[in-house]
Amino acid sequence: MERTITSKYVGLITTRGIAIIDSKNYPKLNGHKVYSEDDTKGYIRPRISMNGKSFALSNFILNHNPGDSNGKLTVDHKNRDPFDNREENLRIVNQETQSINRYGSIIKGVRFKKAKGKGKGFWIATWSENNKVHTKYFSVNKYGYETAWEKAYEYRLLIEVFIPKYFDKLCLKDNSESFILNDVNNNPDITIIDQTRKLDPTKNITYYPAKNRRRRAYYVAFFYNSKKHKYESKTFSVWDTDEKAKKEAIKWRKKKIKKHSK
Repeated sequence: MERTITSKYVGLITTRGIAIIDSKNYPKLNGHKVYSEDDTKGYIRPRISMNGKSFALSNFILNHNPGDSNGKLTVDHKNRDPFDNREENLRIVNQETQSINRYGSIIKGVRFKKAKGKGKGFWIATWSENNKVHTKYFSVNKYGYETAWEKAYEYRLLIEVFIPKYFDKLCLKDNSESFILNDVNNNPDITIIDQTRKLDPTKNITYYPAKNRRRRAYYVAFFYNSKKHKYESKTFSVWDTDEKAKKEAIKWRKKKIKKHSK
């Protein structure tokens, strides 16, 4: 029986966060689970697995296949939150535009320069305009280390607002829509649905009986580590009773499940 959603958005609980989608897109999941994992660049992103294939949830929502453009076009999250997959927060852009929106002034355009002699150095805001590189210096001697950095950072932000090259690609012009992620569980516009797969610590434990007097019976506990994409296992030999060895195997799986869910 298909679940009826009356709220504006749906929050899908995964092991690493809550993925937000528009309610109209929830039926598209067709019962398939959404999960989260680290991508190749170290970012935690929600994904969906269908028909033996895995897709980024953002690509699935916009029906975008990066392979159609040889990876030149990607889905960008306007507010930089990969778990906010509302259509209004997604757009298909080239990699340069996504890079500017992702990093903005946080990494690009602000740098520290050591001073010669007894000076403490400068924080420098750097930008390009009309094919020329411009800089603005903020002295650590004059403002202090943190204040100089803040002034350089703020100056760079102003540059991004007033120069079309940056402003047209930067999406943090208005953060009014990001409020929905501040308190997801108590937001009436969001229906929360648990997508996590409950792992049973008593499962995936295999018993191997003793073949002879020299080789004791033993249990092998298995655990799939989806973060590292590999199976882990541990053997528990039967020294006293079968029940004691099995309890140790279950205890090991409980620890793995608890650690994996963090």
